[in-house]
Amino acid sequence: MIIVRGYQSKGGLCLPICIANGRDITFPDGSKVFMGSSGTGAPRDGADPREPKRK
Repeated sequence: MIIVRGYQSKGGLCLPICIANGRDITFPDGSKVFMGSSGTGAPRDGADPREPKRK
């Protein structure tokens, strides 16, 4: 069995085609592949102290 872990968009109005963000895939042998980005993908809001300051 292959397991894909990720997150669906919050808005339910996207049906039948919704937006999602993948996190990782687990293969039958137990190996994992991380497929996320180094950032959250969320818009900058100043909540993450590592974000560059807006100009």
